Amino acid sequence: MGAYSNVSMVQDMRDDERQQVLSEILMDELKAIREGIANLPTRQEFADLKDEVGDIKSDVKVIKAVVTEYSEDVADLKKRVTRIENKVFA
Repeated sequence: MGAYSNVSMVQDMRDDERQQVLSEILMDELKAIREGIANLPTRQEFADLKDEVGDIKSDVKVIKAVVTEYSEDVADLKKRVTRIENKVFA
């Protein structure tokens, strides 16, 4: 049955039957909406996640700074080792 036959069927119903069918359709749609909303985080859960992401963001900044500092230290040590090797093995 296509959409046209459903429309035709609804048009052929009495008002109380039509109201019952439309009520069932509406209830099904509301149920689907409730189920979809149930999977969304609450405001508090969202706020908690936002705080956690902020903490992680701060931690990543600290990690980047430490890695940059150690990278500079390693580069400096490599230069010093190279100079020492050049003097020793020259």
